[in-house]
Amino acid sequence: MVEKEFQNLSLKSLTPFHLGFRVVVDKESIGELAETVKTHGMLEPLIVRPSPTEEGKYEVVCGLRRLRAAEEAGLENVPCIVAEMSDEEAMEAVYIENEQRENVSDYERGRWLKTMIEKFPGRFPTQDALAKRIGKSQELVSRLIIHYNEIEKHKNALPPKIMTRVIALPEGVVREVRRAPPDVEPKILEKVAEEGLSVRETAALVNAVATRQVSVEEGLSEIKAEAPKKVAEAEEVKRAEHALFEKLADYYPVNLLDEIMKRTDIIAEEKLRRILKAVIDAMWSKLQELGLIEEVLQEARRWSSDGWLF
Repeated sequence: MVEKEFQNLSLKSLTPFHLGFRVVVDKESIGELAETVKTHGMLEPLIVRPSPTEEGKYEVVCGLRRLRAAEEAGLENVPCIVAEMSDEEAMEAVYIENEQRENVSDYERGRWLKTMIEKFPGRFPTQDALAKRIGKSQELVSRLIIHYNEIEKHKNALPPKIMTRVIALPEGVVREVRRAPPDVEPKILEKVAEEGLSVRETAALVNAVATRQVSVEEGLSEIKAEAPKKVAEAEEVKRAEHALFEKLADYYPVNLLDEIMKRTDIIAEEKLRRILKAVIDAMWSKLQELGLIEEVLQEARRWSSDGWLF
């Protein structure tokens, strides 16, 4: 990116980036942004580049939402940073800006990444090269591209209204769907999108369909029937963990508290509880890793004077 300069440009001279395809913008959020623009003006300039196809025009590389808000607010000119950018540099800039937005789906991210690799193999010869350019891991880039390909594969098999929901599904959910037999993947995707299933619920549905060869509807019914039980079990576990923590916080030998006090400043009761909880979690994780849980619990029982542990 070179030769940057600041200019106030007419809205009539601005057009969207011609290689961009993220055209869905939330009208409500644009309306809210437009009200802010009316009150405070355009607080952040758009990043634009001279149009390679239209003389006197500029392509908006970063700030399409702000452009739409400015149009709705009735502005005639907006502040812009004009920069000479290649298509590759502009694509990177657009991806990085959109990546930071909370409502960008994993499908959109995957599509953008795949497009960059396909359009600019010289700059992005591999997924790893692309990952390094945008500051992400190669594993994430790979997962998002696979996610995009998976959804695209079922585009013609699902109704448009369902596809709108499928496109919004997180990558982790669709990754579970990929474990299903190919012939039932579209049906599972449809049900997952309609019901808003979590990753765990999707995994349970796929397991039921794939291993027990039940229908998608039967598997979904089982998940719904189990849901209240799962919630109750989770609450019971939470209560048990809380009760155990209360006992452990009182039971730990004084020397552990002494060690904690050496490494901290002023300890309020709530802060001490948080520290103890973190220590317990770390210990528990290490005990699991070493396979010593039962041994430690038995030792604690011998130490305990009231036998509360068993």
